[in-house]
Amino acid sequence: QRNITHVAGVIDAGTSTVRLTGGHSSHNATLNLGSEGLYDLIIMKGSSGATVTLEGTNAVLGDLTLSNSSAINGGTLSVKGNVTASNGNGGTGTIRLTGDSPQNLTGSAGGILPNLTFESSSTINLEGIIDVQRDLIHLSGSIDAGTSTVRIRGPSGTSTTLDLGSEALNNLTLMKSSSSAHTTIEGTTTILGNLTISNHSSSRIDSGILDLHGSLNMTSNGAGSAGIHFVGSGAQTYSRTGGTLPRGTFVVDKPGGSVTLHSSMSLTGTSQQLQVTQGTVDMNGNDLTVAGTLTIGADGVVDCSGGALSYGSLSNSGTLNCP
Repeated sequence: QRNITHVAGVIDAGTSTVRLTGGHSSHNATLNLGSEGLYDLIIMKGSSGATVTLEGTNAVLGDLTLSNSSAINGGTLSVKGNVTASNGNGGTGTIRLTGDSPQNLTGSAGGILPNLTFESSSTINLEGIIDVQRDLIHLSGSIDAGTSTVRIRGPSGTSTTLDLGSEALNNLTLMKSSSSAHTTIEGTTTILGNLTISNHSSSRIDSGILDLHGSLNMTSNGAGSAGIHFVGSGAQTYSRTGGTLPRGTFVVDKPGGSVTLHSSMSLTGTSQQLQVTQGTVDMNGNDLTVAGTLTIGADGVVDCSGGALSYGSLSNSGTLNCP
């Protein structure tokens, strides 16, 4: 219910399971295993007022199950087996997947992880809905995103850095709920499925590039400096019901298919650009506004289809089908 502290001696965890329980807000726990480890660990605190504090790095040689309402703060849980998160309240701690054989990370809506780091020498399989409150970092190993959805969420003060290197996610949802919680993209993040942006109206998406193979749906956002590239080989769509798009450069670089607008697209950042390198932008009767330069490459097409097109300047070596 409370603290587990290793001071001296050797722990032979065998195939045992340790459960951290407690249903009252006063049932805080500290986990400090030093250089020793547990086998399976289940954190199942029943109160959101009870926290689990990690001192240093704590090894979990088997599986980690999170079915708790509490935050996980402080240090690190280094997990060799599978991770299942059915309930959770984020925190400042880190869950690090460090297996040398395939690991499954399985989530459910509301199983909010704190910081999440992939440092595997094998494959990490993502399953279900994986909620992350703080940083999502890839250091080593491969990611098999399957049909999963990763949701970046969190209240005030829980900004996130997203750094996946050369690995990819399937669906990504950005849903920060506070004006002081932002998302920073390091380098390029590849999204094989759909991107949904439903951030707080003042929550930004900063730096970096989102390489998108699926559709973009936005309901709320507070701009930011990131760029979005439509790079899928098939049909992609864009829809927006609210919020301000990030103000980095937007690119259409599709080996096949079109990006079809289902609502007006406004790229209104100072000198913000749209580059249509290859593929088609089908405005589908919606308006497209580009504050800076609209560049259409030799293999690019912009088709107004009854919509109104405006831009700061035009560089066209492709096809522009507009009145």
